[in-house]
Amino acid sequence: MRATHAALAPITGHLLVVAGTRPEAIKLAPVVGALLSDGRLPISVIAAGQQAAEVSRVFADWGLYAMHLPQMPTRPHWRVAEREQRHRLRALFRALGADAVMVQGDTWSAYAAARAADELGRPLIHVEAGLRSPDPRDPYPEDALRRLISRRAWLHFAPTELAKRVLLDEGIADSAIAVSGSTAADALRRLLAQPTADAVGSDEFGLMVTIHRRENWDAGLQLICDALEQVMAQRRHLRVLWPLHSNPELAARVRQRFAEHPQMRLSAPLAQPEFVAHLRRCGRILSDSGGVQEEVPYLGAAALIARRCSERPQSEHSGHARLCAATDPNFSGELNHLLDRPRPAAAAFDQHAPWGDGRAGSRIAARVIQELLARGREQPAAAQLDYA
Repeated sequence: MRATHAALAPITGHLLVVAGTRPEAIKLAPVVGALLSDGRLPISVIAAGQQAAEVSRVFADWGLYAMHLPQMPTRPHWRVAEREQRHRLRALFRALGADAVMVQGDTWSAYAAARAADELGRPLIHVEAGLRSPDPRDPYPEDALRRLISRRAWLHFAPTELAKRVLLDEGIADSAIAVSGSTAADALRRLLAQPTADAVGSDEFGLMVTIHRRENWDAGLQLICDALEQVMAQRRHLRVLWPLHSNPELAARVRQRFAEHPQMRLSAPLAQPEFVAHLRRCGRILSDSGGVQEEVPYLGAAALIARRCSERPQSEHSGHARLCAATDPNFSGELNHLLDRPRPAAAAFDQHAPWGDGRAGSRIAARVIQELLARGREQPAAAQLDYA
């Protein structure tokens, strides 16, 4: 079921911004804020139902409102979830009169929204475009989803020059790409400017842990827990904070292993201000998160990334992150190295920083407004839709 069209539908001004997960909301909020401050485009923000409570919390922190699709009652395979989300989003796009759709990153919610926009002949705007892993099968399905979203996008906002070169190599026109910097840096810059940025109480932790990638769901999680247990036994003074992921199966396995461990504190997922404050204070994290890789340079923190490969080499090059798969025989040694190494210096929010100067949202908003208003003046022919 796919749209066939000679030209995209005309723009009359309504932009729909879709966020399915907490990281998507964090990275889209600076763009939405800048668009609303300009005021020339009508905007609706949609929480796509993947992590509804977390998405609402993030947008509320920015003083923004998100319209909610109901959260699905079960946790199906991502392909099934994507199909269901796509049908629901397509119906919502049509009901709201969407003229363009914006998505961020690499989740199945972003892919569902991209396909729904494509089927309706609506221009798609992709924030954080062009990140690629050396192995397109790893991480799965995120790297594959990024590539599929890029094939459908009309405007591509690359966070780095490397990401732009990747898109050019894939045949995307230079005129459709803009290097904006990462909006994660915008969100972090705003947060660190607040007077309560370091307010986390008196708890002192020497290490934080966040794990959620599929490569660490099975044996990987067991190996990570084994390494942590070994290191804590060697370092009786070490206290570890592990904010658990919203995936209930992963959280249950970690609780079963560490709920009674005197050196480990397990918590529910933390709001970004509290998470950043803890990371800024302790300065060391074991993680498989892409967002963490973008944050640690600005926090002067060191990260051990429990992955085989990464689509964010900039944080490795800056000296703030090291990659080591949980299956690596030296994983415990790398964890000890993380704890023993001096903290790296914090990067400034400027053009030399790995992920930009923290002003990506304004750049993206300005380009989106320019391009969409120009399309509206041109009034191209409407799409011919075929849903047979």
